[in-house]
Amino acid sequence: MNGFLFRIVLLCGWFLLQSVLPLSAQQRLRFPTPVSRVEQDSLQWEQVLQRYQSFCDVAIAAKAGDKEAAKQLRSQADAISQLLKKVKGSNMTPSQQQRFNQMKQRYADVVTLPELPVAASPTVVQVVAGQTVVIRDTVIVMREVQKTDTVRIVEQKVVEVPVERVVEVPVEVPVEVPVAAPVDTKAPPFHYLLLAEAVVPDFSYGLMLGVVRKAGLYVRFDSNFCYPTVDYTCTSDGQAYYGQIWTTGRTQRSRLSATGGVLWHPASWLTLYTGAGYGWRSLCWEDLSGRWAEVSDVTLRGVSADLGAVFNIGRFALSAGVTTLSFRRIDCTLGLGMYF
Repeated sequence: MNGFLFRIVLLCGWFLLQSVLPLSAQQRLRFPTPVSRVEQDSLQWEQVLQRYQSFCDVAIAAKAGDKEAAKQLRSQADAISQLLKKVKGSNMTPSQQQRFNQMKQRYADVVTLPELPVAASPTVVQVVAGQTVVIRDTVIVMREVQKTDTVRIVEQKVVEVPVERVVEVPVEVPVEVPVAAPVDTKAPPFHYLLLAEAVVPDFSYGLMLGVVRKAGLYVRFDSNFCYPTVDYTCTSDGQAYYGQIWTTGRTQRSRLSATGGVLWHPASWLTLYTGAGYGWRSLCWEDLSGRWAEVSDVTLRGVSADLGAVFNIGRFALSAGVTTLSFRRIDCTLGLGMYF
């Protein structure tokens, strides 16, 4: 009897349990599904990776200047430190490990900060030999905000710090560079010639004028200023158109030469000249009747040419040369004058 009552109590409890539990729980009680250890670890690491992903996004935003993200980053530092401790020696799946490495590399590329301390090289704005000068150095100041075993959060800003230092500048010894003698590029000045000349043996006189630098020009003229009136001509043997003439022994010579040419000044004391022009020379005899006959075979008219040199001593000049008439007669020329 007691066993029967016990069975009835169990049956009533069973029906009461079926009415209270939800259907899903009933099914789980009826058909429990076993979960493996590997699947449980995989689900756990998925949660860890989601939290690390969120931390990386906040850190990158803080690096970009988001103040709210920076504030949130400080509050999560301890939790992320504990999270990273769990990652060491973890049994994540290969795909999860690859995902974690990618997030870690992305975070490192954007957020990695230089090691403390960091300072830029000073920029010298003034240097005075042997004196203390103030130099403005631009440096990066790093302030550590929070640090755990695995996470270090820092702030950085650029400031100018005045630094006093002694700068010694060696005295440069000037190097003497030999100075070449100045080259005179100016053209030599003009010089002028003024000479009084005489021609021998048929005496005549005249002037020579010239202007010269390294080269120049000249003109000259000489004459005896004798121009007799000629009545007829004869030859040097006394023959005229009407026969033999008889002379009184009186003669007249006429000479004239006008030339021009070039001057060359090869030295300070020497000037050479040559030129050509026109000239004549005539000889006249007086006969017994008092008339004048020109001796035609010794009378010359035509080209006159000069060749000579001028020697100057200070402002005084002396010339010597020859002149020819029709290249049949040569006379000597001498001159004296000024060179200035």
